[in-house]
Amino acid sequence: MKHIQRLRTIILLGVKLEWLTKDPFTSFKFTFKKSERSYLPKEELAILEGAKLPSLRLEMVKDLFVFSCYTGLAYIDAIAL
Repeated sequence: MKHIQRLRTIILLGVKLEWLTKDPFTSFKFTFKKSERSYLPKEELAILEGAKLPSLRLEMVKDLFVFSCYTGLAYIDAIAL
C-alpha cells in the first residue's frame, strides 16, 4: 500500500506538470486491511528446530529464523547481526 501511495504522489506531480492528461487514480480507493498476525506454536517451532535441511545455506536460514522467533528480532536485523 505504501508503494501505491508513493506512486500516486509521482502521478499527481506528472498531472500538475502536464506530463499526464489525467490522474489514473481518480477512481481508485485506498483501503488498508489490518490483518492479525498469529504466533508460531511451540510445537511447530520445535518441529522446525529439529528439521534437517539438505543444504548448509537452508540450515543457516532456519537457524536465523528460529533465533528471530525466540528473541523477537526482525529476520533482516538478525542477518545484519
